Amino acid sequence: FDKGEWVDKKTSSAYQTKTLNCRKIVWVLTTNAFDNEIVNFYEKEKKTFDDKISNSNPRKWIQIDRKIQRSFRQPIASVFGEAMARRLGSLIPFVPFTRDDCVVFVEHEIEEWRMSYAKPPTPSRLVGNFNFTVNPEVVEFIAEHYDKSQGATSIKDFIEKEIVSEINQVCLEGYEMGGTVGRFVLVGEPGEQGIEFDWRP
Repeated sequence: FDKGEWVDKKTSSAYQTKTLNCRKIVWVLTTNAFDNEIVNFYEKEKKTFDDKISNSNPRKWIQIDRKIQRSFRQPIASVFGEAMARRLGSLIPFVPFTRDDCVVFVEHEIEEWRMSYAKPPTPSRLVGNFNFTVNPEVVEFIAEHYDKSQGATSIKDFIEKEIVSEINQVCLEGYEMGGTVGRFVLVGEPGEQGIEFDWRP
């Protein structure tokens, strides 16, 4: 880091070392080691993050950025060492999703699965050639199951459990999945036991 150089271990050998010039590269390092600390920090500064007036005020964000740098330098040093902490130019915590963030993420994940199921089946993916839809109430229902401590993973896991597993279960029970795209439409609605599906031609 001090010299802006990186030794490429893949192409280097015991006889020759290949050094890459990285002086103009911005390194982005990610870790989940401080998830709990980030959630606690967000709770303390929640008003600043959520307040629309504060969001439009650059001075507020400068103040909170300074708090972030001060709050996380020592925890990072304790885990990764002082040498690494000193070389980090800026710290950017991924704060918990807002309600709107959750809804947008749910819609994105559902669309990804919908596009996947719309494709013809393959030897490695036996389910395909059909479409499914979920009502807006389902999107809200899934968004409610966001867990701050788990982040986006909590939504991904819930969708796989409540939607993807249901589709796979239908396949295991012997429903015909062939034909053209849209031959079967899986319509989801929130129910007492979670998300309830109805197969419609």
